[in-house]
Amino acid sequence: MWFCEGHYDEMPDREIWELASENKYVILTRDKDFYYRAMQSVVFPKIVLFRLGNRRSYELLEYFNRNIDLIEQHLTKHRLLVLWPNEIQIAV
Repeated sequence: MWFCEGHYDEMPDREIWELASENKYVILTRDKDFYYRAMQSVVFPKIVLFRLGNRRSYELLEYFNRNIDLIEQHLTKHRLLVLWPNEIQIAV
């Protein structure tokens, strides 16, 4: 299940992290703090950090619609992805 951090702006990162870990959610975020926290952790929820620049909502939706199969495929084997405009980087 996808867990989009932007819908929980009032929730502290720690609580988002715990909620995602406990429920096996994937954190979708622009917040690099989740990336850094994952790099310092042994166990962490799956995280998709998108570094797509300033895009309108419909452009983000188009990006995810075009790439969702590949993103999901990578998440079956990996825990941390960084999405760039022209590539999907596997971090862990």
